[in-house]
Amino acid sequence: MPANSNLDNALAVAVPRWANEFRDNVVNVAPFIRAWNQLGGVRYEPGGSEIILPIRYQGITIGVVTNPVDPAYDVMSQDDTISGASYQWAELYGAITLAERELNKLRNDPRRLGMYVREVTRGGIEDFGRFVNQQVLSNTDTGDASKLGGLPYYVSDYATAVGSYANNTAKPLGGITNSSQTHFWNARVASGVGAISFSVLDSHLAALFATTGRTPPLAVMPADLYSKLRSSAQTVQALNQQGGKAVIGFNAIAYGDTLIIPDNACPAGSVLLLDPETIMLYFDQREVSAERVPVRQPVRFWKLIWHTQLVCSGRKYNAKLLGVTT
Repeated sequence: MPANSNLDNALAVAVPRWANEFRDNVVNVAPFIRAWNQLGGVRYEPGGSEIILPIRYQGITIGVVTNPVDPAYDVMSQDDTISGASYQWAELYGAITLAERELNKLRNDPRRLGMYVREVTRGGIEDFGRFVNQQVLSNTDTGDASKLGGLPYYVSDYATAVGSYANNTAKPLGGITNSSQTHFWNARVASGVGAISFSVLDSHLAALFATTGRTPPLAVMPADLYSKLRSSAQTVQALNQQGGKAVIGFNAIAYGDTLIIPDNACPAGSVLLLDPETIMLYFDQREVSAERVPVRQPVRFWKLIWHTQLVCSGRKYNAKLLGVTT
């Protein structure tokens, strides 16, 4: 088929522009990632070869000074060890393929052709969001330069006693391996939890609060567990939907300060209790790269490239419940 320079030029401009226009749609296509964005867990970083996340192993030393020559004055001027975790971007690839056969059907109607290409591009960008949502909830890889890290990796307790906060003996975090920073290093993990209920959920939220002083703002679970919990909400007076917390575009229950959502990307029989201030999903703020790739076939092919990564500044504020049943 002979080339059409006007069509070529229009698509060369339109596809990258529309890809950038729809890039923020990635946070609206799946329950978890949308709720995570609403709670502040999605961040946009303006490029760079890696993400450096400050990590404080312990608080600074603070004392009360009653005399300028008091020894405590010198202590106050010194911070305890502060370190930073380094995360490489995960590079994601996608493709938009437009068949010449389809384009030819619409070639004499520029409006319909534009609408067709625009919606194909929108779908391609939204597929990035679905992929990220799936990977973050189910992937157990380490999140190095070629992999997107997953919550099952970060929200893990590698101690011998499950449910404890003992020293980490296995996985590093953000490139740092340390076996002495106990509470910083390990999330709370409970196995054999049994039937889901608000009282069970509340007991684990209370355990996290007792250790950290914070309550996880988000609970994620598969749809079957969520349905069982929701069915009992009418008989439990702890249900709270004030403040618009339950309005995220997907099913949700607000229990106290914790938003509860279903997402079948969450591993079966598990519940994740998450704090978006300590686990964040980063996207490269720069435009989505949409590169035209010449192929020796009757198609027009664009390669989409985007950088993203899941980062963690402290596991102890998060928890994972295993062996949860209906």
